[in-house]
Amino acid sequence: TEETMGRGKSNEQHPDDEYVTKLLFYDCAVIVVRPDHPALVSGKNILEELLNYPWVLPRPDSDQRLFINNFFAQIGFSLPKVSVECQTMPYLKTLVANSDFVGVMTTSTISTEEQFGLIKSVDIPGAKKSVPIGIKYRADRLISKTAKSMVQQMEAVCREMKSSMPDRLKIEV
Repeated sequence: TEETMGRGKSNEQHPDDEYVTKLLFYDCAVIVVRPDHPALVSGKNILEELLNYPWVLPRPDSDQRLFINNFFAQIGFSLPKVSVECQTMPYLKTLVANSDFVGVMTTSTISTEEQFGLIKSVDIPGAKKSVPIGIKYRADRLISKTAKSMVQQMEAVCREMKSSMPDRLKIEV
């Protein structure tokens, strides 16, 4: 059976039978800010403090946004005030790194920026959630040989990375 993937589960606009999904790996979602964000030094509950700042999140109808909505519901917080909707990771990272905006991204998406001190992930108990990452394409359309080859290569790389990863870093589903 195919596992649901993407950056969240399929939504009502896109029933699962309309799409072929290929799960590649699981990542962790984290809340991100710039390293000198004022909320980091307030001494208050960090999540409550971050909710006072503008957020940049994906479009409301995206799989990513559904995941974020579910996450906030699970931890018992209302959704943050969304000031910007954005699907473009480079723009989202730049906005977060250069302003007081708050975002949600996966650890693999921000690893380089975090390593160089441009973005900081906020450690909130219960905030790190497993996010399925993969490929989704329409079932009623043929994909080219090149696209099929790319999918197969990505699946092979992800299998290899998973087998070489230390057990302590593997995310269990």
